[in-house]
Amino acid sequence: MALIGLVRVTGDTRDAERQHEVLQPICARVFEEESSRRRLIENRPQPLAALEQLGTGDRLVVAKVRHLAQSMVDGWEVLIDLVEHGVAVRVLEGSDAGDYDRVSDVREGAREITEIRRSLLSVSIKDGLQAARERGNPGAARE
Repeated sequence: MALIGLVRVTGDTRDAERQHEVLQPICARVFEEESSRRRLIENRPQPLAALEQLGTGDRLVVAKVRHLAQSMVDGWEVLIDLVEHGVAVRVLEGSDAGDYDRVSDVREGAREITEIRRSLLSVSIKDGLQAARERGNPGAARE
């Protein structure tokens, strides 16, 4: 089993260094990604490259769940997406540390949180667009 690491680089260079310190000793290879707002893995070249290196029985490794995306909640969404697509993930630190091979009952709670968040966001966007239309904003999208 090979471990392939993923480091997410934000404005905090010390955090990136710490991620490398944790991942380098145990991973066969470590990929580094510049922080962006992109959540979907298929829109992120370095995580895609890391996934291409994974063979049967291999794991993608991150220091913390939040290193999979811009926030902890987005990180959970990405983690769930990866596991659902058959990618084994190991999280090394934090309350979420562990190996993730399949969505279990404990992780169902995280799924519910992300689904509620998506639903609230959708309602908020629709309400905002409706309010803009009512104010006469011609740029507001139609449903």
